[in-house]
Amino acid sequence: MDFQELSLKEKVEVTVNEFKRRDKVAAQGKKEADQYMKRKFFQVGNIIKSKKKGAKQKW
Repeated sequence: MDFQELSLKEKVEVTVNEFKRRDKVAAQGKKEADQYMKRKFFQVGNIIKSKKKGAKQKW
């Protein structure tokens, strides 16, 4: 069914559902990005700690 053939109520429902879906996808992307950055900061912290202890760097 084409969007133009829908009633006003149906158009509003479709639009609201699209916004909800978009927000859900954006939240999931943000969560993944936050987890990635936490892992990176944790790795950098471990590298700094190992350098302070005089350990050799593992790349």
